[in-house]
Order: sequence, then structure tokens, then C-alpha cells
Amino acid sequence: MSKSQHTPGPWSFSSEGHGSFYIRDNNGHQLIWLGHSSQFDDGENEANARLIAAAPDFLVSAQALVDRWETPMWKDASHTAKYIDDLKKAINKATGKEVTL
Repeated sequence: MSKSQHTPGPWSFSSEGHGSFYIRDNNGHQLIWLGHSSQFDDGENEANARLIAAAPDFLVSAQALVDRWETPMWKDASHTAKYIDDLKKAINKATGKEVTL
């Protein structure tokens, strides 16, 4: 695979109130600002921020799963389970069900 041109993950999101959300890289640098808009009063702005923050996790997990499936041993459930777990974690991050340890 070729080297990605996006800012490496993980990304996180934070809110500074009033419906504004910031997407930051692993070093805390701001990547994206989702400003307040009355059209997002139903939580859509936060949901968008969560999905954007999970994008690098989705990409890495999806690429790993595809790479695994393209090998002769793709039916090895014990190995494939790790990639499925990574995808579940990325989905949880995007949907706000992320568990922090």
C-alpha cells in the first residue's frame, strides 16, 4: 500500500461549548473545527465530529481486514477476530459508544 497523505491517527474530538467541536491529532493540534450552527441543535454536530475523529481508525482497520482476507489463511477465525474487534472499536468511537480505559 502507498503511504497515506492524511494526518496520522489517532484523532480525537473535544467540545468547547456552544455546539462547537474540534478534531485534534495525537499531538493535540487542531485539524478541523466544526462551528456552531442552529441546524445542528439535535446533536448532529457532535455525531459528525465523532465520525470524523474515527476516520483514521476505520481506515487502518478496514485496510488490515482487507489485507487479511486477501491471504490464503483468511478463514482462520482466531486471527480474523482481532480485525473484527478493531472495526467494532472504530464503530463505537464513531457512534459515541467508545470505552476509555
